[in-house]
Amino acid sequence: KRAKVVPTFRVAARMQMPKGAKPVSVKWLPYPNSNSPRDMNRLMVVADTKAWLHFFDSRGGLVYSQHTGSGSIASMAVSNRWDGELKVLTGGSSGEVRLFSVSPPPRHELPKDVLEE
Repeated sequence: KRAKVVPTFRVAARMQMPKGAKPVSVKWLPYPNSNSPRDMNRLMVVADTKAWLHFFDSRGGLVYSQHTGSGSIASMAVSNRWDGELKVLTGGSSGEVRLFSVSPPPRHELPKDVLEE
């Protein structure tokens, strides 16, 4: 009789959203940049109901937030093609669709704990 294999789950990171932000969608942004700190090679982008995009490092630390200029976000899609920047597409409940070009954040603007490895 074979032993039953049970996957192990652990919390690898916790993201703290800004106060009042309710997430709508979470996606990975894989920046293939070998010169950046290890935690910055993969960012997560979270769209919230108040039309903000929040960028987190792979440890769950908030790196940057940007308002989209729209009234709300109901959905979000992220391109998987890298051409120096990535595309983030948001859709609002009013039917408005916006396309954003997102480049990696400059190293000098990153929080110090992100740069420490």
